Amino acid sequence: MSPYHPTMLQHRQLILATILLLTALFSGRAFTQTQGAQLEEVIVTAQRREENLQDVAVSVTVVGEEAIANANMMNSGDIATYVPSLTTNARFGNEMTSFAIRGFTQDLRTAASVGVYFAEVVAPRGAVFQVSGDGAGPGALFDLQNIQVLKGPQGTLFGRNTTGGSILLVPNRPEENAGGHIEVSGGDFSTKRLQAVANIPVNDRLRIRLGIDRNERDGHLTNITGIGANTLADSNYLAARLSSVWDINDSLENYTILSYADTESNGYTARLFNCNPDQTNPFYSFIGGPCLAQLEQQKASGQDGFYDVVSTVGTPITTIKEQRFINTTVWEINDRLTLKNILAWSHLEGLNGSDNFGTRFTENAANAVSPTIPLPFPTLSIDPRREFHVGVNLVNPDFPTTSQKAWIEELQLQGTGWDSRLIWQAGLYYEHSQPDGRSGNTSASLLFCDMRTLESANVQDYNCNDPLGGQIGGVLHTAQRNDFLNKAVYAQASFDLLDSLTVTAGIRHTKDRAKGVGERTRYAYLGTVQQAPIFSTSSPEVESEAPTGLLELSYRPLQDVMLYGKYIRGYRQGSINLAADPGLDTHQHETVDTYELGAKTTFDWPVPVRLFPVSMLV
Repeated sequence: MSPYHPTMLQHRQLILATILLLTALFSGRAFTQTQGAQLEEVIVTAQRREENLQDVAVSVTVVGEEAIANANMMNSGDIATYVPSLTTNARFGNEMTSFAIRGFTQDLRTAASVGVYFAEVVAPRGAVFQVSGDGAGPGALFDLQNIQVLKGPQGTLFGRNTTGGSILLVPNRPEENAGGHIEVSGGDFSTKRLQAVANIPVNDRLRIRLGIDRNERDGHLTNITGIGANTLADSNYLAARLSSVWDINDSLENYTILSYADTESNGYTARLFNCNPDQTNPFYSFIGGPCLAQLEQQKASGQDGFYDVVSTVGTPITTIKEQRFINTTVWEINDRLTLKNILAWSHLEGLNGSDNFGTRFTENAANAVSPTIPLPFPTLSIDPRREFHVGVNLVNPDFPTTSQKAWIEELQLQGTGWDSRLIWQAGLYYEHSQPDGRSGNTSASLLFCDMRTLESANVQDYNCNDPLGGQIGGVLHTAQRNDFLNKAVYAQASFDLLDSLTVTAGIRHTKDRAKGVGERTRYAYLGTVQQAPIFSTSSPEVESEAPTGLLELSYRPLQDVMLYGKYIRGYRQGSINLAADPGLDTHQHETVDTYELGAKTTFDWPVPVRLFPVSMLV
């Protein structure tokens, strides 16, 4: 066979390469305005400095201010709706959503795989018993210049190392001209939203910007149980932001932000869609059979609509109170050297009580199913108020679900050299998140309980029944204190080897520590008889550190075309699990190596188009 005649393998490789190229060209979007046949220039800060989107060798999606307003974005889930390859985990509601990019997720009691930054400062982190903090909370999405979603590990420049990517929320800064706006909107489910912004130039050197965002909306999920709230997934928050820019002198600027957010809603619950019909499963009597019975009962009563859900929590609630202070000082030492210091403080407190699985397996239903295994402690009495729960979280009457305060300090030096052919930056990063008192909750799993009784401060009021005699299930009280420390040193530089060829290299060393003290009290049941509480404590600690960084080569064969290849090493810190038994209460750190080939270009025929890159993970 001629060496120039393609084999079947070569055909397949050509097809695969074509698919990768097409994916590269159309895997991202930039939400920008157009004027006639022109695409607006999009400025991003993906590399901690302002650059044209087309000149940045990063897979990034930008959602502009107008797009945010047109989409009426209010929470984290709204961002994921408009950004390719970005998904959310809203298990505990949109107020406590965590992000996932390219399959890198954050689950319970692990560190965030996607960092969310507001004005270059990472979001407050909550206690790790539930997913809380680490995201774009209520009121974070108003009066923004844009939202930038960076895909892939951010292993060098950003505050906290992440394996999935970063989301940058860029607020509008105070402007030199007086102005402002008021926007009032309404909609279905009695939606009422008020946004107001005022920009006030005090004098030639001081500018102030004040904004508020007030939103109310009834829930769209119908609770068919008659227990607790009639509707869930409502919205009710107030957010306020005060920012100032003070030009101390011609080379020294101080930018300060004070923000406050307060939300209280009925929260969310999952909806039951299907069940395991396998009668040989040992838990069929408690889960499989009653699950099928619940679905049949909902169908027979006409309560099986898409938005019909089951919640048996007497007081379903999600509250978040967040306060933040961010102070950024920039000193232009000379034309080639700039010093930036970022100091930030935050406080995050929240409550969450929710029915995680949306189940209502009554004792009557379980009693009607023939057990496939003998029960050592059969049901002593049947109470229609008791239901079998796989898992439910309730607010502890003594302390919040999460309560954390944090200090962040970052010192950064940026500069240029070699007639601006060299652009570099280096910095130090410090973050300390500490508990503000105890946090935790009450949970019940794998037993029959009247959930409303579990909200009592007196454990003797609990109305529960465990036919398995406390061998598996029970009611668990947790109280914990979580402490996180993150430190890093980093440097990155880009050098133009030729006018059309640039090499970039970055290195970072990160050292992290997570530790905590946890108290667990478990109440088991022998039938309906509450047994003596089982008390245990743990104090896990895990330290992790890793070098990360990148190596990148970008080439511009034409003015509107950039080709690049890069290698990035990402890292996510280890974490702790204060609800687990000793030996299972720590998670070690993880690393990821990313190899990325990309192309960015623009062309005007037949319509203005921007094309974006694709990445390969190894």
